[in-house]
Amino acid sequence: MTTQDIVILGIAAAFGIVALVGALAAWRVLGRAGAGLRAAADGLSTRVETMPVLSEFDDRVDRASVDLRAKRVASDSLRLRLLQGRLTIARIRRLVQLMTRLGELRRVFL
Repeated sequence: MTTQDIVILGIAAAFGIVALVGALAAWRVLGRAGAGLRAAADGLSTRVETMPVLSEFDDRVDRASVDLRAKRVASDSLRLRLLQGRLTIARIRRLVQLMTRLGELRRVFL
């Protein structure tokens, strides 16, 4: 065995030891992460039992959307009636102004 073979063997052994230490560290870290994930899964599974079924939630969202649209339609119709009322008031005000002016002109001619 030559010096060159011994150096290559030493480098290979060093890489092997580093790989083993890295694998051991990864195994420990992943073990802790796995325990944390299992705890999170347990916590979520207890939450899922208390949550409503998704289809019920979808039905409630759909009903709320329909109710919101109905309220929007009602609000729009009330807004239209308000604008029509303002226009009617403006017309009546203009009519009163014209009648007042007509009364003034009638006094002038009579």
